[in-house]
Amino acid sequence: VLMEAASSLEDARYEPHDGYLRKMLNSTFCLAPRGDTASSKRVYESIAAGCIPVIIADGLTLPCTRVLSWPSFSVRVPEALALSDPIKHVVAPLRFMSKRKLASMQAHLAAVRHNFIWHMDPFRPNAVDAILEEMCASAPEKTLGSP
Repeated sequence: VLMEAASSLEDARYEPHDGYLRKMLNSTFCLAPRGDTASSKRVYESIAAGCIPVIIADGLTLPCTRVLSWPSFSVRVPEALALSDPIKHVVAPLRFMSKRKLASMQAHLAAVRHNFIWHMDPFRPNAVDAILEEMCASAPEKTLGSP
């Protein structure tokens, strides 16, 4: 388990994005705490990197819940628990997760990852398709020609 807080180091600086990305690509779990708001790009960066997001953001409403089972490919930890004892409530459950559950979560993550990736290949589904599907699913039904 690698947890680093840049602010805890003397003369700390942000790591260049390629170093940050390299760590995510080589990680099994990636922390996704809330930012200034409940939303955080860390959730989507984690998914794009193939890293199971550990979401610590109580007010975050996750997208596409009609078609995506978030608990099958992400971990959610209430902020109060994460802050009260991060080793007990964040690190230990991840470290002691069964190999079977971990493999299942990684398989689900791989299966849904295309919903979060932007690309220009018209023959593969991507984030645009997921957004359009979510919009259509949430729109009220109307018959053609009705106001």
